Parts: sequence; C-alpha cells; structure tokens
Amino acid sequence: MKRLMVLLVAIPILAACGSAGGNSAQVPQQRDYVGTWTDDGFEATITNDEIQIDMVSGDMHGLYWKGTFPQPSDVSSTTSVADKEALDASILGSQDSTKKFTFSGDHIDFQASMLGVTRTVHLKKA
Repeated sequence: MKRLMVLLVAIPILAACGSAGGNSAQVPQQRDYVGTWTDDGFEATITNDEIQIDMVSGDMHGLYWKGTFPQPSDVSSTTSVADKEALDASILGSQDSTKKFTFSGDHIDFQASMLGVTRTVHLKKA
C-alpha cells in the first residue's frame, strides 16, 4: 500500500517537472540580425527589412546584393528578394532573383557566385 501511495505522489511531481522544462526549451528565440556583418571580402548591412552586401577590398566597395530581409519565421533561414534595379546597375551585382540566407550559430551563410565560381560566405556580426 505504501508503494502505491508513493507512486501516486511521485507521478504528478515528475510530470510537472518534465512539462515545466519542456515548454521553455521549445520557445524559439528571436534573434536580432540588424547591424553590420562581415566575412573575408564581404560586408553586409542589415536593417529590419533589407540587406545590402558589398564586396570589399581595401578602399573598394562594390554592391553584390541588395534585397529584402524578412525576419525569419523559423530560426534556420530566410529568403531575400533582389532589388533588380540596384543590382543591374552594379558591375559586381548578383544576377539571382532570390537569395537564401541560413542561420547557423553566430553566422549568416549564403552562396555567392561570380564568373562560374561559387563560394559559401559565412558572415559574422562585426
């Protein structure tokens, strides 16, 4: 009988402990992507709804990407729609109509292609 009573008391306590920790771990954290991000040869500026990426070398800055930057609905990626007018006016401008940005730890990653060569860029907040 004592075992049954201990079991009846322990089950609700264990269930409460499991549910309290489980709910807080499942709530996604909203990250702040606004600011300047860099990787070797690239500098990105992100506002609440736009991203601009320049290719940089010394004092030279050339527009590579400009487009929307929807705040991600999940924590893994977002898709930017190009500002085609701005990119068409840039000699270094991407020809892509959309660009996918993925979030991994403290990096924002994307594929940059130029002259048939593709590189994964790993932007880190400056």
